[in-house]
Amino acid sequence: MDLVKVNAEDFGLEESKAKEISKMFKPMLDEMVLLENEFNALKRLPMSEEVMEASKELMKKYVKVRTGTAKVHKEMKSFYLKGGRFVDGWKNAQIMASAGIEDELSKMANYYVNLEKERIASLKEERLSKLKEFGVEYPPASIDTMEEAVWSNYIAGVEQSYLKKQKAEQEAEEEAERVRIETQRLAKIHSQRKEELLNYWDFVSEKDKILNYGSIEPEAWDGYIKLVKGQKEKKAKDDEALRISNAKLEEEAEVLRKENEEREAIIKRNEAQQTLEKDRMNILTQMGLVFNGEEFIYHDVNFHWTEIKTMQDVDFKKSVSGALVRIKDIKVEEERILAEEEAKKLKAEAEIEKKLNEGDAAKMRDLISQLENLKTSFEFKSKRNQKKYEDFAGLTDKVILFLKK
Repeated sequence: MDLVKVNAEDFGLEESKAKEISKMFKPMLDEMVLLENEFNALKRLPMSEEVMEASKELMKKYVKVRTGTAKVHKEMKSFYLKGGRFVDGWKNAQIMASAGIEDELSKMANYYVNLEKERIASLKEERLSKLKEFGVEYPPASIDTMEEAVWSNYIAGVEQSYLKKQKAEQEAEEEAERVRIETQRLAKIHSQRKEELLNYWDFVSEKDKILNYGSIEPEAWDGYIKLVKGQKEKKAKDDEALRISNAKLEEEAEVLRKENEEREAIIKRNEAQQTLEKDRMNILTQMGLVFNGEEFIYHDVNFHWTEIKTMQDVDFKKSVSGALVRIKDIKVEEERILAEEEAKKLKAEAEIEKKLNEGDAAKMRDLISQLENLKTSFEFKSKRNQKKYEDFAGLTDKVILFLKK
């Protein structure tokens, strides 16, 4: 049984050569067959200490075969690499010996062919140089094989076209120069006229601002300048009239503004006075004083409203501070009197309650006695009602305890 199979065809080797190489590896392959039988037998055994030892020994044998194969591989590869270099040396030596002779023989064998090639190359160079004089960038592909008569007709046509083109370019340059000079002249006129027009620029329409003023006829230009100049003069007169009118309106507005300021000052003073009166009225009302239409009064504390409205803040605050002290004293006295009256009332009510309690004492004792009797006055047969009666007795004890307090 072949454990390893390598096809010589896959590497382009002849079978005989492949067998020579395979023969070097055969001892290791034979050893692998024996080792595989030993491995298969070992796998069928149950795991044990002996099997573990045998596995270690077998693994060492496999390693020995693998390293032997590697050694053969290294020696064989080195041999064939050296052989390849030896073959290359023979080839290079032969090339060096024959290269120069082959070149000389090639020149001798193609002598007339080479002469014709040199003639055609020289002719092509000459014709290309001629075409270059006439500015031809893309010469015909057959320029080196073209008959002389055909070439003469072709080059004559090229020369004629070249001369026509030169003449046309010269005429174009002359026309361009004429246009340039005329453009410069018009540009200068445009610049001069625009400079003149800047004095009236605000009266030039957006459409007219982008015109080429150099192309306008002199008479038309004079008329246009006269037009915008008239518009500027009219605008100056209108502006002066508007200025005078605005100055008059400003004077009238100033008079009206002062009148409005005076009215607003009066309104603000009135509003401030109303706010002051309202605040002071609120303060006196919150202190407990009552307004009777002329003055605020609380017992012997009083404020005349006419004086309050015109009193300075410092004086008003001082008067209010004094009044608060007096009102506090009055309230303390009132509270003392009320407390004495309340105490007398409570004492009288306590005396009445005491007498009533003394009259109710016998009734309360009778009520407690009746409640005590209720706990034993009835007898029930069912356990359910017996339980309820026991609970009733317990609740009755709590009621009796409450009544005895």
